Amino acid sequence: MLDPAFTEPMLNLARIEIDFKEFEPAQRRLTALLAKDEKNTDFAIEMARLSSASGDAEEALRWLQRADDNSGQRLGPTLQLVDFHLARGRPDLARTAVARLQGKAPEALAVLLATARVQLANKEFAEARTVLTRATTVASYDAAALTQIGDLQARAGNPTGAAHALDKALSEKPDHLRARVLRSNVYLLQGDPVKAEAMARGVVASHPKSGLGHALLGDVAMYRKQLPAAVEAYRRAHAVEQSTQSLVRLFGALESVQRPAAMSLANDWLRSKPDDAGVWRALGDAEARAGNLAGARTAYERAARQTPTMPTR
Repeated sequence: MLDPAFTEPMLNLARIEIDFKEFEPAQRRLTALLAKDEKNTDFAIEMARLSSASGDAEEALRWLQRADDNSGQRLGPTLQLVDFHLARGRPDLARTAVARLQGKAPEALAVLLATARVQLANKEFAEARTVLTRATTVASYDAAALTQIGDLQARAGNPTGAAHALDKALSEKPDHLRARVLRSNVYLLQGDPVKAEAMARGVVASHPKSGLGHALLGDVAMYRKQLPAAVEAYRRAHAVEQSTQSLVRLFGALESVQRPAAMSLANDWLRSKPDDAGVWRALGDAEARAGNLAGARTAYERAARQTPTMPTR
């Protein structure tokens, strides 16, 4: 067995090198570690991260599979394999991986959450709702876990379950920002824009330098079909965030009232950020709605170039 006093510094150095895109020294360091302990899952996982960062999805998958094969009862390597497949649009392979997790620890919270995510990706919404209800009990009063459950329950079409998980999270941590944001969204799913707006205004007040509260107010305005108010709220959110998500929200609302301004907004953004797949997809959807199939195809092709590809094996 390798001396931990030797391996930990070496492994941490490799992690830092990957973070800074210093791939060659990281490769040499990890190769040396694996030569001394070829079944070490931590080394294999970092090799997978190195391969992914350098754009080699095929090699990343090979290392994740190797880590999974040597993981024993550890959940981490298999959880990472599930994430890998889901990120590349292969819920079928993610299902196979999550089955191995269920064989190891079927009632572990991490396994329940991974199972639900895979079920959602496979459009098994009723099954996901059942698993998430169980997860809510297992999570006890873990605010972070309950917030994730609330998000997944909303995606599973269960606003009641989502509200229960989020209210439980907020009873433990009333200032939990993500839970508050999701609770505002779930109030809308429950048909209660008044409470959704109150929650949104609370987020604006407590986080004035964040765009999240303004985005929530935009969602409330959209729910009420108050398009000019929605555009203004999303514009404020985007002025603060300057993110893909804030741009797409603003673009969607603006397209409904001022399509030329919306198209100009997206095209200006893409001139400075030509690799933004999310905005290309939004632009493609808009072109398709307008009947401009050639423009839609061009936009979708640009989006597809930025999407991670799935290895063939």
